[in-house]
Amino acid sequence: CHIEWIEEPVGGRFDHIFRAGHRLRLLSPIPISSHAWLPPVVKQPDERGRYGDGTLDAALDVDALRRYQPADISAPDAYAGPLALKRYYDAARFMGLGIGMHSAYELGPATAIRLHIAAFAFPYEMPYHIVWGREGAFPPFSAHPLDAHYNQWESDVIVGGKMVYDQGFLAVPTGPGLGIELDHERLAHYAYTEQKATVHTRHIEAIRATHLEALDWKVERGGWRRYRAR
Repeated sequence: CHIEWIEEPVGGRFDHIFRAGHRLRLLSPIPISSHAWLPPVVKQPDERGRYGDGTLDAALDVDALRRYQPADISAPDAYAGPLALKRYYDAARFMGLGIGMHSAYELGPATAIRLHIAAFAFPYEMPYHIVWGREGAFPPFSAHPLDAHYNQWESDVIVGGKMVYDQGFLAVPTGPGLGIELDHERLAHYAYTEQKATVHTRHIEAIRATHLEALDWKVERGGWRRYRAR
């Protein structure tokens, strides 16, 4: 059994992710990936240090950046846009990290964006002096398959329905723009309604009652839910 990586096994504040993630990485033979590997910040008086706009204004914790490396693979989301993500990947490659891409329940339009980003931002040849002096060599990192929830959807909101997997792969769309076109009839069919939301909420509540609460999960350090054996 080959486990390619384990995603974000450590939660909590940035400073905890860096310290504990670094220790776990040294102990684990399985590579660790992170889709939110943001730089650690100096602890703020109001306890900022996880996610939020306020974190962007905080000073970087340079000491933590120097001392800890909590991930082997960087797998960010595509929310920042194609060019921003391309710069992110360039930085990850420079630091010797493997690269992937996280998934957050994308439909066709967002999936098309991710495919285009991967096509132009993933491996390319770098100047030889960056790669051990070997001209034409590839940089010392590995590219991993994109995460995807797309195979779980029953349909899509683009013309023609879902993009088709071919032996586990999706092709980069080749049409104008993103290469896909919205289907307005499908958009209307899958439009948000209170009735649909109620059905979804009941489903989630049933899962919580049947599995999480029935198995006596509890909130532990870092806010993560962890199973407590009986």
